Parts: sequence; structure tokens; C-alpha cells
Amino acid sequence: MSEMIVNKLTGKTSAGDIDVVSEGGAATMQLQQGLAKAFCSWGHTNHTSGIETFNIASITDTGTGNNHVNLINNVSTAEAPATSGGTTFYGTDLYGAGLGPVGSEHTTSSFRHIAARQGVGAQDNDYMVVVVHGSLA
Repeated sequence: MSEMIVNKLTGKTSAGDIDVVSEGGAATMQLQQGLAKAFCSWGHTNHTSGIETFNIASITDTGTGNNHVNLINNVSTAEAPATSGGTTFYGTDLYGAGLGPVGSEHTTSSFRHIAARQGVGAQDNDYMVVVVHGSLA
């Protein structure tokens, strides 16, 4: 077994380009493309402070079932790939959440997270999570 201990990885051709060869060896991708640029999880009782966060400045509670997740370091486009979810139990039923529509609700520094239950409308979920990929600005 080999061990490599480093503090910083720098590409040989370009500082920001570090290629990773696929498992089968037929393809390569840039290391940076596969890394999450931001993530957070938070609960119903602490909408504005994350349980676990990376590159998150704050979580703004903008109303029942609505939160804005604000980044420390911006992404390069408002259409950056992001995934979101949330869970809440109502009796024996489990309900979820997701990101609001791309457009005015998403910027390079903020994503809208929404939660609703069919037939009831907006609901605060017990647990929420957002993961952002793409490129940093």
C-alpha cells in the first residue's frame, strides 16, 4: 500500500487542471468537476444555522417552506447544477422538498429551497439538504 501526504494539488500543464483517469482507463475528467462546491443540511428548529455546511454563508428563512441558501464563494452561473431534498413525516407519510425554479430565484450566490406537501401547500420540513456542483466563479 502506498501513501501520499500533500497539502496542495497543482496541475502540471495548468494549475487548475488535474486530470483523473477513469476506473477502466478509457476516459479522464478534471478532478475539480467532480467535487461538490457547497453543501449544507439543516433542520426545522434551526433554519438559519446549518447542521453541517461547506461554503455556506447563511440559510435565510423566507417563509413557511421557503429558504434561501447563500454561498460564501459564488458559482460561475445561476444554472449551476444543484440537488436538494428534505424529509418530513406526517403520521406515517413521508414528504419531500426540492429547489425552486431556476431564474430569478437562483443567482450565482443563492439558491431557493422549497418544501410542500400535496394538498396542503408549503411546509417546513424536519430535515433539509442542498448540494451544489458546477464551477466556482
